[in-house]
Amino acid sequence: MIMIVGGAYQGKLDFALSMTGFRKEDFADGRSCGMDELKAAPGVFAFHEFVRRTLEGSGENRQLPGQGGSSGEDSPGYDFDFPDAFARELAGELIRANPELVVITDEIGCGIVPMDAGERIYRECAGRVCTELAAFSGKVYRVSCGIGVLIKDEEDTVPDPPRNDSRQSEKQLYRGPDR
Repeated sequence: MIMIVGGAYQGKLDFALSMTGFRKEDFADGRSCGMDELKAAPGVFAFHEFVRRTLEGSGENRQLPGQGGSSGEDSPGYDFDFPDAFARELAGELIRANPELVVITDEIGCGIVPMDAGERIYRECAGRVCTELAAFSGKVYRVSCGIGVLIKDEEDTVPDPPRNDSRQSEKQLYRGPDR
């Protein structure tokens, strides 16, 4: 899996197309594709919108906790484990079905925190899904102004040497989800 992240309108899709040799038509559009299309496509752009549609129920018929009236973490009975469970389920399904997928997504967690609880949950879930996918990905690029910077390359990763004390290096602290 290859993951490409960055702000809106930063040239992520063009970067992916030039890097992979695919055409835009080969990629699934996260704004309108279903899970079956995502499982078969070589890549997806606007993946964050697929996450939104999945949460809102228009893509995969799932709903936010507490939807129908008040929704979000402010509503009584909100399940605070929901974002993690949602991320593990969605990311796991994609990883099992299409481990070679090229995922292009906007980074949506920066900036002003939305007042709407549903928007906050969406951002949380999208971030957690992308964290799971990035942990699995062999390569992760961050694109700004059309320039891609490789921020993870598993092929070049060399394990840290063992240490004699009980401390661990920062690199060893987070390895991502179990594969």
